[in-house]
Amino acid sequence: MFMVHNLPAEYEKLSTQEIKDRISRIKNRLGKNLLILAHHYQSDDIVSFADFTGDSLELSRKASQSEANLIVFCGVHFMAEAAHILAREGQTIVLPDLDAGCPMADMASIGEVESAWAQLTSLGDIDKTLMPVTYINSSAELKAFCGKHGGIVCTSANASAALDWAFARRSKVVFLPDQHLGRNTAELKGIGSEETILWESFLPFGGNSQDALKRAKIIFWNGHCHVHTRFTYEHVQKARKNYPGGKIVVHPECPREVIRASDASGSTGFIVRYVAEAPEGSTILIGTEINLVGRLAKAHPGKVILPLERSLCPNMFKTGVEDLLFVLDNPGKVNVIQVPAEITRQAKIALQNMLDLPMPAQKTPLTGLAGKKCLPCQGGISPMTRVQAESFLSQARDWFLSEDGTSIYKKFFFHDFSQSMTFAQKVGQLAEIEGHHPTLSIGWGYCLVTFRTGKIKGLHENDFIMAAKVNALIP
Repeated sequence: MFMVHNLPAEYEKLSTQEIKDRISRIKNRLGKNLLILAHHYQSDDIVSFADFTGDSLELSRKASQSEANLIVFCGVHFMAEAAHILAREGQTIVLPDLDAGCPMADMASIGEVESAWAQLTSLGDIDKTLMPVTYINSSAELKAFCGKHGGIVCTSANASAALDWAFARRSKVVFLPDQHLGRNTAELKGIGSEETILWESFLPFGGNSQDALKRAKIIFWNGHCHVHTRFTYEHVQKARKNYPGGKIVVHPECPREVIRASDASGSTGFIVRYVAEAPEGSTILIGTEINLVGRLAKAHPGKVILPLERSLCPNMFKTGVEDLLFVLDNPGKVNVIQVPAEITRQAKIALQNMLDLPMPAQKTPLTGLAGKKCLPCQGGISPMTRVQAESFLSQARDWFLSEDGTSIYKKFFFHDFSQSMTFAQKVGQLAEIEGHHPTLSIGWGYCLVTFRTGKIKGLHENDFIMAAKVNALIP
């Protein structure tokens, strides 16, 4: 699945400043044809060159919505694979360091999972009773396996909705590969430990009796994230003692006892919002990868942001600026991600099932313009000037001002016409709720959204509020 090229020795001899200067020049030269994506756990040096930072699914969506042909994904291999699967025709996905893998994804190899499925088949017609659900932190082959068997991919943000989807169709679930995300999500849904079971690979029937497997509502695969299982209940207790009044927020890949003892848990995106929404002067201890914790501390100097314990993802740390320069010096020729067509087709089924889920509810309020309500505009006022409009654009990411300055627009990219229609329907529902309506243009793989206040024949704050709200429809 990889077009492998090792980093030439010449790149290791360059000074950091020379490398950064060369990257900047290449970025300027390639312009909009290049998109650099960096996962939240990447180093500050890498993030400084990123066009977008985010979690794996968010970045894959950014890639597919971009007009760029060359996508450099600074992350680990399963993320670049997902981006390739969701990519539009003509886009090339490259991974700066092909050694950047994910141990948790490797804990559920396709051979192990197919062996487990074959054993479970002996208990009955499991294609009618057992639904495979895989965390996005998994290989393309495992996603394809789920697609082949009618299953779904999930993220830490929508795992609960994915379980609802699965149980609406079948009576049992096998959750792959992260037992902790699965267990924590099940507990939130009121599914007790007596209704679940752990599958140990390489043991007959996962180390369980056949009767126990028949009774179980959820089968958890015995995988874990070594970054998040580093956090312990003792770390939480120590933090409570050392920082009385401080809040503790952790990622749901942490063990159950850590989740129970913390103040809040949620996806990477949730943690970012949690910190942003906390009052100035707050003390927050975070149980997730140290690069993100450090970056949040720098972004919020008026708050005390500390790691619950230092936990580094060594695979994310493998990507250096020298690796980034190497792939930019050889655009689309080295470290190219290639997923076979049939695996892509089946994996896309499971990913699409996830993308069709209802949007996960925000655990913190929308901020800025997206958090405002549209106000009735009766006319009789002047539209915004171009200067006023341009100042509001900074709060409506990636929207553009029309040449005459009377409207704003943004083109959202999708994989096919059906996805464009689905998005347009969501925009329409939002417009009905807010009482402010856009002009929509839908085509194959895109939806163009334009806002303009007709009563004043120009722009009003409502147009920018709606632009921010439409942005929020895509996490």
